[in-house]
Amino acid sequence: VGIYTNLMTKINVLKIIRFIKSTPQLKHTQVVLGGPEVRNHLQNFLLHGADIIVVGEGEESMLEVATHLNTANSKDEWNNIQGIAFLDSTGKLIQTNPRNLLRNIDELPFPNRKKINLQKYFDAWKSKHPQSAISVSTMRGCPYTCNWCSRAVYGQSYRRRSPKLVVDEMEFIQKNYQVDTIWFVDDV
Repeated sequence: VGIYTNLMTKINVLKIIRFIKSTPQLKHTQVVLGGPEVRNHLQNFLLHGADIIVVGEGEESMLEVATHLNTANSKDEWNNIQGIAFLDSTGKLIQTNPRNLLRNIDELPFPNRKKINLQKYFDAWKSKHPQSAISVSTMRGCPYTCNWCSRAVYGQSYRRRSPKLVVDEMEFIQKNYQVDTIWFVDDV
């Protein structure tokens, strides 16, 4: 189970981990955390029950982790996956080398929104807000250097998607979903 973790979701993430780890039917489930909140609390999340932490930009690291979960016999074999942290068989915190950021984010596919029933999300959002919403990302990072801003995932980088791909994604959303608003989730 991969879970995005930020300051606002942290408490619920800890509850989800506790639920997974205390449910006998889920005893073989591996919990992988990522997002901005994990970087500064690696050991705490791992001691709370997370099996692996993906640090920084996660697409390539998560792909390797998912592949490795099906083939590795022990966590001690995970040292070659860049951008992760885990506890080895002795309980020692291991943090692998950081992964380089994706240079061209246009290479990323659109989110596979068809994999889940987004109508449940739209309905839940609309029950608390006046309109349903769907998110679109047009860039990663930020060109500014504000001291208060988090760089836990994208570091000091600024990478934009091509306008054509953003428009293509918005047209896909318009053709496939009945949603009131598009929420741009960019840092800027």
